[in-house]
Amino acid sequence: MANTKDVNPSNKKRHKENITPHRITVSVLIYEFCNLRGSEEFKQLTETERKKMIRSYCILLLKLIQSPDIALDELLSLMLNVDHSINNVLIEKVKQLINNIVTIGVRYLLDIIDSIGRLPVFEENVVKSGTIHIRNSVVCYFLRRFIIFFDKLTFSEVIVTLESYKQYFNQSCLSKDLNTLPPKNKMLSADWYSNRDQWSRRQAELFIATQANLLVNNQEQALSPVDLHKQIRNLLKTNNEIPEAHFLEYLNYLRVKDFCGAIESLYHCFDKTTSTNGRGPIEDKIKSYRFAALNLAVLHYHFNHKDEALTALKEAIRTAQEVSDNVCLQHALSWLFCLTQCNRDKLIEHSILKSLEINLSYIMSLGILSFGQYGGLTCGNPKQIFETLTRSDLINYQHSHLDLISHSFVQKSSLWLFYAEAIAQKISTFNKWESCLRMAEMYLYKCDYNRAHYCVNQILSKCQEGKRRFRIDIQVRAMILLAEIQCATSFPDFVSPGILTLLNSSLAYCSDYHLEYYTSLVELHIANVQLLTVLAHGGFYDRGRALLLYAKCIVAYSKIKSEEERRKDLFDAANMLNKSREYFQKIEAFSRVKNVLLLQAQLFNEVNAVSERNKCTMEYRIMDEEHPTSNSYKLITFL
Repeated sequence: MANTKDVNPSNKKRHKENITPHRITVSVLIYEFCNLRGSEEFKQLTETERKKMIRSYCILLLKLIQSPDIALDELLSLMLNVDHSINNVLIEKVKQLINNIVTIGVRYLLDIIDSIGRLPVFEENVVKSGTIHIRNSVVCYFLRRFIIFFDKLTFSEVIVTLESYKQYFNQSCLSKDLNTLPPKNKMLSADWYSNRDQWSRRQAELFIATQANLLVNNQEQALSPVDLHKQIRNLLKTNNEIPEAHFLEYLNYLRVKDFCGAIESLYHCFDKTTSTNGRGPIEDKIKSYRFAALNLAVLHYHFNHKDEALTALKEAIRTAQEVSDNVCLQHALSWLFCLTQCNRDKLIEHSILKSLEINLSYIMSLGILSFGQYGGLTCGNPKQIFETLTRSDLINYQHSHLDLISHSFVQKSSLWLFYAEAIAQKISTFNKWESCLRMAEMYLYKCDYNRAHYCVNQILSKCQEGKRRFRIDIQVRAMILLAEIQCATSFPDFVSPGILTLLNSSLAYCSDYHLEYYTSLVELHIANVQLLTVLAHGGFYDRGRALLLYAKCIVAYSKIKSEEERRKDLFDAANMLNKSREYFQKIEAFSRVKNVLLLQAQLFNEVNAVSERNKCTMEYRIMDEEHPTSNSYKLITFL
């Protein structure tokens, strides 16, 4: 899909910001916070206390600036959440200033706005310990915009703004008693955009960018289609000139496969883009038409309207060629590869080379991946195809194209599966029995057990007939594979006793012919089957011991892992022991229960899971008082 930056060229039209009561209050908070930082009370604090308060209020101000308007009580409760010794001083000053605006009126409001505009501003390279705010900071940018748009208000508009602020004040607890404060509240939640009617343009752009990124990269974390549609409708009430909002709605309709809604939103996006570029250069307006046609082609492709998609794509290509817009042409060329079956190799080769020339890394990497897929389907050279995909990986890692990185892994696994079957079949030309084993392995991992069983039986039937004409290790490998197939088809319903018989026979062959490596493999499979057998058919006591052994194996193996992975394994093993403890409790094996609790406490302590550790130790203490035993470490060292 074409980049939204290309669909919606930079906006040349100036946008008017609403001077809302919330933004006035945030400006007042910044003003009083700046004054507090220059006061003697603040200077008497230690360096650590000063940094703590500055950090807390910087985070709070950033949230208040980015989020839509909130009630005064909610804002004050967020301030109360800052834990600092002189925080109450700041709150009292803000309350008093707000009260003065309401009681004194326009004159005081204008004086405060003038004072806010006179706050000292510093460049980033001359910041000192007493600096109030930096010129290119988020706070300073917010204040400059606020002052500029407030200065543009007529006197009658200032009166209306003041009346609106009085209503805002009267809806808070301060209107009843200036000493009353709302209860503490947590920081603004992740859904700061819900149930809001006032959105500044910057807040709207933040919301659109966040949701668009989630829809493209992590759709599960994005808002549900219904909720997102509701928020976009709400956002457009105060920001109806943002084309990106309609484009986000277009993406939202795409994921629910609503063609009518998607095409309507796309047309709205084109209309708004054209109107906002109307006063700009004619080149920007023509560029909007080119990418409008390109996105229309993408829309039709998503709904499998290939003829309509190809018509729109040809229009995009024609208009791009007229002005030599190589960026648009490369986007169009990548989609033409999807829509046509003619000269696909030349199309993708030209796209890769031209994208490299004009530095379009995403299109180039996508082209390389498509070329690899095309090569696989047309029986290309495997070595060259995988070398080509490696180049794509380098580009993706250099430019952090995360979606293409995951796509590359999927494509490689598909190609390995595709070539594995072909190669396994070709091996039969040189070694029929090795080919049978490789085909059986492939079918086993594809869960095609019937074909896997057929391939293995081709080998084992020769052994039963006494016509074995291959090495003994081929027979052992076939027997191991047969045991795996039987185990996969029977578990978890039951574990066939014939599996152990088969594996023991394999073990005997390995011992007779001194196949040490295959001896280890067979013993590994026997241990796995025996563990499954105990868990499936054993009594509570034996099941508990089997799970305990499994947990201890996990703990032992975790020693070779990184610290983070080891902590996760230890935590999982400790939780696994809950089931073992449950089995021991059912048969009243209290000594076993106590020792499992002791082992769990030690594991939780190792990963600093304090609450879980304390719970285990408390249960151990209660049980030890009721059922005292002499040896507390038997279960840790013995089965």
